[in-house]
Amino acid sequence: MWRELYYFTKYVGVSNQFALYTATKRNAELVHIGDVTGTIEPGKSADMIVCRQNPLDDVTVLRDLEMVIFRGKLHKDVAFKKDRTVEDALDTLL
Repeated sequence: MWRELYYFTKYVGVSNQFALYTATKRNAELVHIGDVTGTIEPGKSADMIVCRQNPLDDVTVLRDLEMVIFRGKLHKDVAFKKDRTVEDALDTLL
């Protein structure tokens, strides 16, 4: 989903902060689960990702994750299957 956030910033002109807010808190509110998830605060269920750099500075850093916290468990050295042909084709739009 990092590309969608990038396109949102590039083609709509929103800030990285607004794009991240929309992908997290706002989307949870839109589907009426904002009281359960969407933000990191006591009592909420929150999955998190950890990047090497700050996505507020550059949302493309979301392409390579360092760690994922999912359902309360830390997963290091996460790897996702990527089709290099598809990745390269999509990268031409960046």
